Amino acid sequence: MPKDFLSVPHDTDILNLSQCAKAIGVHRNTVGGWKRAGYQPEFGHYTTLAHLKRWLRETYAPRLRERKERERKEAEARLAQIKSNRQ
Repeated sequence: MPKDFLSVPHDTDILNLSQCAKAIGVHRNTVGGWKRAGYQPEFGHYTTLAHLKRWLRETYAPRLRERKERERKEAEARLAQIKSNRQ
């Protein structure tokens, strides 16, 4: 068992966004990107992990899937154009 096992935050603990980033294993600048994408912390500059995870699951993940699908289709179209130019 790790020495800091008891210091791991639970989903209901109120944390600042840097602490949230550390708890879920991302860089704090990643959380800044989520804020620019529309994330609003629950309590001003503080939030719970549960609130952040819910937003990621319900709002950010679908946007990310849509963007990746759009990028995949654009890449396929570019590849098809390159292949047609070669012939």
